[in-house]
Formats: sequence, structure tokens, C-alpha cells
Amino acid sequence: SAGVWRFDGFLSNAQVEHILSRMPSDDSSWHPCDPHTPSSFRECAHVPVGSDPTLLSLLTQIGAVWGADTSGIASLPVVRLKPGAPALPPHVDHYPDGSIPDV
Repeated sequence: SAGVWRFDGFLSNAQVEHILSRMPSDDSSWHPCDPHTPSSFRECAHVPVGSDPTLLSLLTQIGAVWGADTSGIASLPVVRLKPGAPALPPHVDHYPDGSIPDV
């Protein structure tokens, strides 16, 4: 798809498993992504980075790919779909004028 970035091999299977293991398991940690639409099928939470070497490594990888300083990031935002939720299209950022970034 146009505008979708794919980085083959960006995360190892071990990294993926570790990140998934850090996802909040307590439903009270999840909240509507849009507080104005509480019945949304999407729920959001944050995974604290702390001194976790795998998550710190992920932030370094993200910073390297996007040329960004990730040293101040304390948690990773995560999104889940509620059971039975319909598929959602990919997220696309837009500039204020409505145009899509061409990175």
C-alpha cells in the first residue's frame, strides 16, 4: 500500500515475544483511545520502558530509522482491538493542510 512503511527483520521474534509479554494484562490498564468515543473498538495503554534492555534497544532502533532522539521516551503507546471488532484501515498521519507526509 502507498504510504505504508515496512522494515523486514526490524524486530526479531524474541523482541516481539518480549514486547507482547510486557503488554498490560489487567483490563483496567486499557482505556478508550479517544475519550470522546468511549464505545470505540480500539483501546489504548502504555508499556513502561524503564531500564528494560529490550525496550531500550527498540527505542534505539526506532530512533535510528526515523532519525529521532528517543532518549526521553518513558513508555510505548500500544493499541488493541476489542474482541469481535471489525478490521480497521492503517493509521495515516496528515499535515494540517490535509496532505500526507512523503517520507
